[in-house]
Amino acid sequence: MESINSNNSKFISKAEIVGSHFINRYCNALYNTTSKALLNNPSLNKIDVYKNIVYEYIKCIEKNINFESEMKLILVYFQSCTKYGNMDINECIDFILIDFVPESVFTSITEKRKKTLLCEIFVNILKNFTEHVIKHFTNFIFNNREEETYINKLQELFVKEFCLEKEKVYNKCINPDPKNKMVPFDIFIKIQEKMKSVIESKKKLIDDNKQLCTIIQNLKLQMNNINNELITVNNTNELYSQQILQLKNNVNKLNNIIQNANDQKYNNDNTKKSIIVNNTKQMYIKNDNNKNEIIVQEKNNKNVENKVDDIKVVNNDKIIEEDNSFDSEINNSDDGDKEEDNKDYFISKELEYNSDDDDNDNIFQ
Repeated sequence: MESINSNNSKFISKAEIVGSHFINRYCNALYNTTSKALLNNPSLNKIDVYKNIVYEYIKCIEKNINFESEMKLILVYFQSCTKYGNMDINECIDFILIDFVPESVFTSITEKRKKTLLCEIFVNILKNFTEHVIKHFTNFIFNNREEETYINKLQELFVKEFCLEKEKVYNKCINPDPKNKMVPFDIFIKIQEKMKSVIESKKKLIDDNKQLCTIIQNLKLQMNNINNELITVNNTNELYSQQILQLKNNVNKLNNIIQNANDQKYNNDNTKKSIIVNNTKQMYIKNDNNKNEIIVQEKNNKNVENKVDDIKVVNNDKIIEEDNSFDSEINNSDDGDKEEDNKDYFISKELEYNSDDDDNDNIFQ
């Protein structure tokens, strides 16, 4: 096993910086907590109270309750005491842990495993350190905690425990205990690498699932938007359908009105045509009647003329006969009396003839 002196100065400096933090805890913070507890209950034994408080503090680190907060305070020491002023907490963990395990092992350890391993190292160191403090340094802590001599002794004690723990962990990594029922370290490394690969694959699957969930969520939002648009389009289509139906009804009404107007116009035209035809027929009938009347009138006139002519002929014949008889009478009578009688007779005959002419005129009228 390597001695403390075999560790390089760089590792010793790391141990001293880490030890400064924990010694400050033991001599100040834990001491103050113990003092408060004793003020509340003076009958308690101060060493027992201090011991319980220290072990409770170690349990909190072991359960990873306050490990992060402790690492933040250790980080402050490293930032102020070394050239790594911009170091973060993960770099601080790597900076301490890299000396406890072989490089091949260190590169295969995950960040989470690094924190767990360093936490276990701190717990083992503090448990051994606390046993020595409770046995040999409690009076110093309660009475002379500000003396530099005792501070240096505590610092040496912590560095010693720090180096011993480093050797234990390092040798355990390179030479696993055959009696240990745990998995051999080389196999553990392979399993760890496999697990690391599985974890990375799982992480990738988780990331892919997150992306898919995001895509699905976006698709759901798009579907909701599309559904809303479809609802709007359906409502618009329904409104358009109602308007189209109303337009169709209006067109049907207009068609009916036009049809009725056309029918009425047709009926009016037919009526007018019928009236014109009837009037034309009446005119033709009237003209025909007038023609017939004219023809009849002409016939009647012709008949009358014929009749008049007949009458005239008859009258002439009579006149001729009378004239002949008159002449014979004149010849048979005396010259004086006969002339006078003939005149009277002639006058009476002429009057009779004139009366016949009047009758004929009445016929024409």
